[in-house]
Amino acid sequence: MMRIIAGAKRGTNLTECKSEAVRPTSNRTREALFNILTGGRLPFDIHGSQLIDACAGSGSLGLEALSRGATGAVFCEWDRDALLVLKKNIQKLGFDHQAKILSGDITSLRTWHAPPAQLVLCDAPYDSGLTTKIIPRLAGLGALQSTCIIACEVRHSESVSLPDTFAPLDNRRYGMARLFFFRYQPA
Repeated sequence: MMRIIAGAKRGTNLTECKSEAVRPTSNRTREALFNILTGGRLPFDIHGSQLIDACAGSGSLGLEALSRGATGAVFCEWDRDALLVLKKNIQKLGFDHQAKILSGDITSLRTWHAPPAQLVLCDAPYDSGLTTKIIPRLAGLGALQSTCIIACEVRHSESVSLPDTFAPLDNRRYGMARLFFFRYQPA
């Protein structure tokens, strides 16, 4: 059962998405990701931040961030079943006014109509290579603040190679997952 781990909505169960196109982040990996983000290891404060949950699925990553004090979130998802579950979870947690949903392929966006993010959570399908397309695309659209932190989950055997404007900060393995952390540093 997926649930919110910490913050204002701690313990709330989330509706899980049954779509074959969606692979949820495990509670253990999500907890590790947020421990790294909020534990002082990275130059980041989640309170008051704007974020992007790319490949949102059920929204567990972005909703966890909102529960922990983020101010606003843009959830990007293309799968129809996942979008229904995402909307349900946002309403269940009462984050309707803090959440915006972009439905469609994030790599084909032409403009960005939301505040620039201080945090990007990217949990693309394993072995898809989408992470290396999504993150630079968001930067090109002006969707990222300078010094934005990017947290990516990929299969443990995958690597994430981003342009030089993304400085690697950390990477760790959790079971089948590997978490990569970068800081956006535009020229």
